[in-house]
Amino acid sequence: MKHLESEHYFTVEKIKQCARLIQECRNESAIDQRHKAQLQHKIGVLINERNELLQKLEQLTIKYDQTVREITQDRQLITLHNKRQSNLVTAKIVFTLLEQLQRQRKTQALDEMKSYCTFDLKC
Repeated sequence: MKHLESEHYFTVEKIKQCARLIQECRNESAIDQRHKAQLQHKIGVLINERNELLQKLEQLTIKYDQTVREITQDRQLITLHNKRQSNLVTAKIVFTLLEQLQRQRKTQALDEMKSYCTFDLKC
């Protein structure tokens, strides 16, 4: 009988020990579940942040492309304006030179006429 009592006692203790281990496992499982839920929440937050950043990057890319187009148009307009200005400056220089040549030619013609008239008067 003592043997049965001691075996009964050890069995009860073993059951208590198993119950404690089961409870510890349940506690760890609950902790793991909470940890898993926290990780899933963090992953969700990071996914949302990544999506927002991708959307912002897309908007910035569109804005960059628009800016490049505007700069290209402005550059073309400036180039066209510069070409027109160059043509105007060249035309002004040419006409100024022609005007100077015309004045010189006129002065030269008047001098020749004067010289001819002076020569004619002497004769």
